[in-house]
Amino acid sequence: MSTKLRAGVFLDLDGTLTDNIDLMYSCFDEFMKSQGRSASLEEFSEFNGVPLKLVIDELRRRYSWSPSVQDLWLLYEDILKQSYRSHPPRQGAVTFLEKARELGFTLALVTSAPRGLADDWVNTQNLRSLFEFTVCAESVMEGKPSPEPYLLALERSQVTAAGSFAIEDSRNGIASASSAGLSVIQMKQEAETPQLPGAWKAVSHFSEVLELIYEV
Repeated sequence: MSTKLRAGVFLDLDGTLTDNIDLMYSCFDEFMKSQGRSASLEEFSEFNGVPLKLVIDELRRRYSWSPSVQDLWLLYEDILKQSYRSHPPRQGAVTFLEKARELGFTLALVTSAPRGLADDWVNTQNLRSLFEFTVCAESVMEGKPSPEPYLLALERSQVTAAGSFAIEDSRNGIASASSAGLSVIQMKQEAETPQLPGAWKAVSHFSEVLELIYEV
């Protein structure tokens, strides 16, 4: 990889930079129970990677809930805040970020999380200096699986999709990044997790990501 080529590495947050899918499902379950419903892994997977307000809007329509989207969003966000910020980065993530910067990559966080949650997590984990910027739920009109979040990341970083990478864990996130023309590295939740459509490579650890970008 030539450090003269301006290229980016764009990382998803939930389930990718931090291994918090169990936590996210627990929060989803608590939220659903607050509205008299039971959570399911199938429904959680359907919404994984989608901006929170869009998730709530669809759930409200699907189950004919009476509270407003805003009230439901504030409730869900409050549930997330209780345990979100203290969840550590995935093993090897910080080393990867530091090495990627040394190689000359522009690093950015591209997440469907609300800005308040994303910024709070980044600051709590002392990672602010490693990222050029964050694209969050409020940054775009259409969230994942639309390519808009990653197209905005490319525009803001002034890099081309060629030679740039996205690291994602969800079907919606991979669809978003691949539609923007990026090579997508899938971070698997389990060793046996299959490679999803649109992913260029699938890995289980950030050390494997480093090996991949060294090859390019």
